[in-house]
Amino acid sequence: MKLILCEDVKNLGRAGETVKVTEGFGRNYLLPKSLAVMATPANVKRLQQELNSKKGKARRIQKDAEYQAEAIAAKPLVITASVGEGGKLFGSVTAAEIEKELEKRGVSVDKRKIMLEEPIKTAGTHQVSIKLHPEVSAELKVMVQGEDSMKAVSVPDAGVKAEASEGPNPLAAESGSAPEAESTL
Repeated sequence: MKLILCEDVKNLGRAGETVKVTEGFGRNYLLPKSLAVMATPANVKRLQQELNSKKGKARRIQKDAEYQAEAIAAKPLVITASVGEGGKLFGSVTAAEIEKELEKRGVSVDKRKIMLEEPIKTAGTHQVSIKLHPEVSAELKVMVQGEDSMKAVSVPDAGVKAEASEGPNPLAAESGSAPEAESTL
């Protein structure tokens, strides 16, 4: 008896394959459980159309994953965290935090697809792999910075804006030049 498998059957074959089985196994097990259908020309044609549509859908899903991988790898992800001595974080950067930061960027990724062997516990640049599809993965550069370094960078910007809006610097007018302490910031 020739049958077309509708689902994968252990020790027999995969969905879509045409298999030859004994009459009893086919009539008493495979057909009643809708695991297979008779291999008629109409069923073969219908199954072929279903397989073609599944292949097309799978290709579209893979292309979407490739575009998403390019978007993820295009720009590094910057995460700020509390850092102690030696560049060690007080906590750690987990897959859930990376997922939240990617959401802010407009990229939706499930945290289970972010392949971290262990949480990131040091400041610096780390490579993180994200498995978007069985055949597509993205490499994301995660830059972990300490909060102290971010404060030092953002303070001069606020000071420059305040000086520009208030007019000339009174200290600069007294000495004829800007103090050295302000120029190093």
